[in-house]
Amino acid sequence: LPLRFDDIVTSPDGNKLALLTNAINQRQEKYEDVEIYVCGLGVQGSLGVDQKVCSPPRRLTHNQAVETRPCWASDSRHIFFSVEVGDVTGPYRDLQPHLYWVDSETGTVEQWSKDFIGPVDHYTVAADNVLASARLGTEVSMYSVGQPNQSLHKLRGWEGTYEILSAIPHSQRIAFVYSSLQKPTEVYLAESPDKLDQARPITSLNHLFTEREIPQGKPYRWKADDGTTVEGMLIYPPGKFESKKLPMLTFIHGGPADADGNHFEADWYQWAALAATNGWLVFEPNYRGSTGYGDKFLQQIVPVIVSRPGKDILEGVDALVKDGIADPDHLVVGGYSYGGYMTNWLI
Repeated sequence: LPLRFDDIVTSPDGNKLALLTNAINQRQEKYEDVEIYVCGLGVQGSLGVDQKVCSPPRRLTHNQAVETRPCWASDSRHIFFSVEVGDVTGPYRDLQPHLYWVDSETGTVEQWSKDFIGPVDHYTVAADNVLASARLGTEVSMYSVGQPNQSLHKLRGWEGTYEILSAIPHSQRIAFVYSSLQKPTEVYLAESPDKLDQARPITSLNHLFTEREIPQGKPYRWKADDGTTVEGMLIYPPGKFESKKLPMLTFIHGGPADADGNHFEADWYQWAALAATNGWLVFEPNYRGSTGYGDKFLQQIVPVIVSRPGKDILEGVDALVKDGIADPDHLVVGGYSYGGYMTNWLI
């Protein structure tokens, strides 16, 4: 193939390879460069030595989407994958990441849990089902599902954000990364998916933050001019949770296909907690174009790519002033990447 391989995954029975391709020049120029291929592994003997040989790769997907994170199902026939951008069903559209699988024999692609309106951010194949972390609004919970046509079943756990799941077929244990506004990010291990709320941390990388007063926050909702409900997060200065008439920083996430929510923030890109600790109420709007509210909500940014989210944000600021939460005489705005574009437009 005149392509490079981004990922190579062996089927559980050891008889097939799934290959995820991309352009050799590493430039995202053609969606047909990013596809899933399969090749069979056979045994060939030579001078009394058996060795595995691979049949010519056979292309499975044909779409205008960027596939990512391929993983074999336990049946060694289907290959799970997610989509970074694009649409597997037709002409290019910006959609949230969903969970799909492709039949390695027929090439048939099927979406799992179509009724779930948010993005499936991470997934792992467990003993008898699939475990996924998926976003609804400002929460990223863990779910399980056993068949493509079933709905995601929310597992009992903590409020906050679950990420980077890892499981193996022959054990009930599951490892994951978890955080919330009040719980710094760590790696956790649960004995089984139904015991998430009993998981124990196996790292202590952010212990320092547990010794400090961390800002509290909560979701905030308002109505846009077209009647759409828009949501965001309010991060309060320590000791001032739910106080009124606070100086406010409107801090806009990038993407725009991303969202702010109930997770720990302490890096170069997400520093709402740092701003709050310095006395600011931080308003993080999940404007039109954000994930977690449905594909239609995300696509309503097209073609009004700054004016529609800009109106959403301004209307959120107006609502916070009207509710007496934000001080109208002390309002500032900032953001990185797409949030930087929006900052310039708003100014």
